[in-house]
Amino acid sequence: MKRVYLVRHAKSSWANPELPDVDRPLNERGYKNAHEMAAFLLKEKHKADFCLSSTAIRAISTALIFSRSGLFYGGNILLEPDLYESSADEYLRILQEQDDRHTSLYLFAHNPTISEVYNLFCPGNHEELTTCNVAAIDFQVDSWKNLAFSIGKRIAVYKPSSLPPM
Repeated sequence: MKRVYLVRHAKSSWANPELPDVDRPLNERGYKNAHEMAAFLLKEKHKADFCLSSTAIRAISTALIFSRSGLFYGGNILLEPDLYESSADEYLRILQEQDDRHTSLYLFAHNPTISEVYNLFCPGNHEELTTCNVAAIDFQVDSWKNLAFSIGKRIAVYKPSSLPPM
């Protein structure tokens, strides 16, 4: 079995409108939500072997907060440029190329593609992932190469607004 946690990056700042989109940082709410979500996921034992992150600053920042909380064994973060402004098929290709020694991973990326991927993995699902949402999906496969759309089982979607008080 393989498990994927799809994470839409936390809320980003628009304070500097001249900043290129890829360089936008998190805003105050984004940092707060990312820290609270990471603490919740760790408490609920949602650890993974490693993570993949888009190269956008807001995705990397969210991944670093999760990593520093202890959610990834060894704190490994692989930066994947093809997770920024790409297609659902590209996300699937990236996941299919992962090392089978790993059974679980976090993937930090962007809408609309991350929501599209989530809905394609889980049949009958029509949900948008908003900022700092985490979708946990299981796949009954032994190899990442066998991941495909429509074969995922939705475990849960965690939202900052729905977390219990810490």
